[in-house]
Amino acid sequence: MDTGSDVIWIKCLQSSNVFNPAESSSCSYYSCDSLSCNDLGASGNTCGGRDFREPCYYIGEYVDGSTTRGTISHDKFAFEGSERELVDVGHLDFGCSNYSSWEFVGNQTNRIHFGSEKQSSHTAWCCQTPFDQEEKAYYYVTLNEISIGDQDVPLPDGIFSMISDGEGGFVIDSGTTYTFLRSEAYDALIEALGEAIDLPQRRGPSEWYELCFEGSFEDLDSAAPDLKFIFDGAEVILMKQTTYIEAEKGLWCLAMVRSNEELSILGNMQQQNYFVGYDLEQEVSFAPVDCATF
Repeated sequence: MDTGSDVIWIKCLQSSNVFNPAESSSCSYYSCDSLSCNDLGASGNTCGGRDFREPCYYIGEYVDGSTTRGTISHDKFAFEGSERELVDVGHLDFGCSNYSSWEFVGNQTNRIHFGSEKQSSHTAWCCQTPFDQEEKAYYYVTLNEISIGDQDVPLPDGIFSMISDGEGGFVIDSGTTYTFLRSEAYDALIEALGEAIDLPQRRGPSEWYELCFEGSFEDLDSAAPDLKFIFDGAEVILMKQTTYIEAEKGLWCLAMVRSNEELSILGNMQQQNYFVGYDLEQEVSFAPVDCATF
């Protein structure tokens, strides 16, 4: 479930197919002259200069460099409900992928609720932050500050603001694994963390892991102050389990990476152990929860 992408897609003509369109009597593809194809924009399809009757091929590119492509299609969809019943949602447009640049390994299940009310009476929604209503491509929010314990990270003024040409800004995205921060903000964060955590430090085995600490998780848990993202109207405290990842035995690396763009993203690892609620016209809400209990 990806809140940061225009196209939903499933594997069709690849290894480990999820879906074979030839076996569905209700599935068909869109042609290049269709509204669904045009909605992708010139950069999202390959129809330029081709016969308008040919299939519309979509192109999906992600921040981490991975890609997917295939035909824009439509078919009947149903999802499993809370009582394991099938919930029919009618026809949906989707990408029937014949290529993706990576393989998914080990799917995890989670819950998603749709409706006009926030779900679950035991959910303590701690805080809400408004969406930037002027931008509809992504779910933009305003990140004002990052703190480590009781100390603010010295970030450049306006580092997470959208700039005049539409670049930059801060997005919440369930489909990006790690949080991406603009280089200036990332440099300030890792310098501040390095000073705050009294453990041996070195770079990790991947170029993404620029700050790592040697020791057990217990060592890290006791030495590392809480990391907090401070939005307009919302303060989200990140657990140590969602801030650091064990890149190799006894080496705990910051699970946030440097963005090569001016856009910054709150990724799904840092959203773990929170219910995240989207009021699509207004705000996103957060509620701390122990996901291990589900």
